[in-house]
Amino acid sequence: MRFHPTIKINYMRMKQKGTFFLRSILRDIALRIMSSISTPQPGIHIISLHATGLNYTTENKQIVYEEFCDFLSFLRKYCEFIRIEDSVKQILNKTITADRLISFTFDDGFKECYTIVAPALEEFNTNAAFFINCGFINGDEAYRKRFTSDIIESPGKLPINWDEVIDLSRRKHIIGSHTLDHVNLNCKDLNLIDFQISENKRLIEKHLKQSCDFFAFPYGQYHHISLEALQIAEKYHKYIFGSFNYKNYYSFNNRILNRRHIESWWPKSHIKYFLSASKKY
Repeated sequence: MRFHPTIKINYMRMKQKGTFFLRSILRDIALRIMSSISTPQPGIHIISLHATGLNYTTENKQIVYEEFCDFLSFLRKYCEFIRIEDSVKQILNKTITADRLISFTFDDGFKECYTIVAPALEEFNTNAAFFINCGFINGDEAYRKRFTSDIIESPGKLPINWDEVIDLSRRKHIIGSHTLDHVNLNCKDLNLIDFQISENKRLIEKHLKQSCDFFAFPYGQYHHISLEALQIAEKYHKYIFGSFNYKNYYSFNNRILNRRHIESWWPKSHIKYFLSASKKY
């Protein structure tokens, strides 16, 4: 029997979704089993997050805040919290520790970083590095809709504003750069890369009246930055962060600091397992 092309395409899509769903179930089961015999390992764990699990609104602010605090309480059962600048200093000094230490970073600069995340972290006596995209902050409604829907796939999220960024810096959080428009830095247009990095840094420093030394490249995986782009990033920033090769503190011959991607709404069993990797220099 021959099917109409549209029917065939829809069938293939349904089959792919079914395969993905099955794999997700099997992965969840495997992670829950492995987490039962795993525990976070000693070392310095820099974790990379983006947002809270729910879209923040005025009506659900307290619920979102309590859920995020529950996530922090879970982590603190196993680990101590350490300020992000102290983590970087210890890693640069190649510190070996028997403690389990966690520092926080957040990418993309959502509104809830100011309304939910920062107050919760301060309640737990720690801070975070917030890596922001100035294009998202300065963009009009159409830009922000395209940014959240098409680029970072987080529709409905709102950006932090400059008054909030300045206040976070005043409260001793780190404000880092994430490029102007959240671009993939593994491209051949080096002029574009230079502009995306340098202009975002310029805007941050213009508003904060201080140096922006921290940079996290968008998407964060090995294939999202070229050696040429890394050289440009190093020209403008002291510390470069990725989100891959987590078992090692560094990648690219000690040029990139590695983070572990975790989100606060993920199953706690998964998070426990992800932090069980032994760290090494």
